[in-house]
Amino acid sequence: MQTDENLNSAFHKWSLGIILDVEEERKKDLKILDALFEKAKESSEYADLLKLMFPLAAAVKDSDIAKRFLRERIPPLIEKFDKNRARMALFEGYSKAKGKDPVIILGKLFVYLGIFETSLTDLINMILMILMSIGHDFYVERTHEYAQTLKDLDRASLHEKLVFLDSHGFQTISKNLNTRLRNKIAHMDFVIELDGKISAAGGKFDIEDESIKITFVIAIIIGVMQSSGFVEILRELRQ
Repeated sequence: MQTDENLNSAFHKWSLGIILDVEEERKKDLKILDALFEKAKESSEYADLLKLMFPLAAAVKDSDIAKRFLRERIPPLIEKFDKNRARMALFEGYSKAKGKDPVIILGKLFVYLGIFETSLTDLINMILMILMSIGHDFYVERTHEYAQTLKDLDRASLHEKLVFLDSHGFQTISKNLNTRLRNKIAHMDFVIELDGKISAAGGKFDIEDESIKITFVIAIIIGVMQSSGFVEILRELRQ
């Protein structure tokens, strides 16, 4: 998966909930975002996920139980997502910052971790909720209970969620995420080298490249949610 710096910057603004004051600049960024989503649709990862989501959407449409389950649980998930976007706005400046100064790199690391923990995690939770609504039980090791609510999902580790998604055919998501790097950043277990790269998890990483990868994964998931009809289904359930 590949994209470019302009697409990455525009997607950061979108995912962080930034409201632009200048209308022309807003239109420019929307065009860049459109290009990002179009690029996502051309990827093999997008095609793989879409094949999985179409039958799930059909299953939800045909099940009153699934609709009732989602109707009671989706609003808090969307509300949580909006709050997280607002918090992430504090770090928006660092996503565009240039230079190899450790302070700048540290800011980018926190932006990376923030997007991992908000936009990506919320999208993963939404997929989990969809699977749960049609009878796929998700067991949370920490509580030794099956998840029923968003709070239950918050108690589960990212590893648990990805293993569950893998078992239901969603390996495309996990194989495109650098969870080891995410864990090292979360625990401040890394070294910022003189060239601005990050030494962690037995490797050396460019945080801008890693940010591009994760935003592209998010773009793929969002595009699939729209194309499969799930966005329309959830909108109807919220009414």
